[in-house]
Amino acid sequence: MQIPPLLAVQLLFRSKTELSSLAHVITTVSVFLDSSVELPLDEACKLESVALLQRIWDSCEIYTTNETIPDERWTLRRYLRSNRHYRPHIFSAAMNEAMYRHNLEVGKWLLDHFEECTVEVSDALIDVPDEYVMKVLQFFYENDTNRPSRRDNYFFREPIDQTPRRMDWGGFTMAKVAQSRRNDIVWWLNHHYPDVWYNLESALEAALKHGDIQLA
Repeated sequence: MQIPPLLAVQLLFRSKTELSSLAHVITTVSVFLDSSVELPLDEACKLESVALLQRIWDSCEIYTTNETIPDERWTLRRYLRSNRHYRPHIFSAAMNEAMYRHNLEVGKWLLDHFEECTVEVSDALIDVPDEYVMKVLQFFYENDTNRPSRRDNYFFREPIDQTPRRMDWGGFTMAKVAQSRRNDIVWWLNHHYPDVWYNLESALEAALKHGDIQLA
């Protein structure tokens, strides 16, 4: 999909009647001026604009359909839609930014455009304010496409469907939840994902640090 010219460029050329019929001139000037598409995706997520994310995404299509584009200017957009090493990296960084801002609309956009990538829940929770931890966990739970049932072996079970994306709930997720001082969230996590490997030592330390003997 070709990205539309910048509105400012369209308005400028609308007054230039001798150039208004030359669509390629408008497009060329717009591309030259539009630096927003060069933003790394995680930086773009800080602006919390799905329209901007989609504009960056659409601008990358040319790199997936044309292998002969000259390397006149290096750009990360070459890798955003096709590079199997770059995609998981930028997805994780972008998701962390989205969840820090508890922007679920941006988070859903990322899930839809990076279907093969895994969400490391513990990483995504690192900077989430305590009052939004449950909101973020619910979002991940609702979008977990191959959610384990109770008593399933999380690491060796057969997936419910063939969708490669899944949430990795293990590691320090329980510790982050314990830091929020919300026992109900700890019980929720244990109820929905009882057989996931959590770093319980870190979770215990977090509970004791806050003087929560009951949780510990």
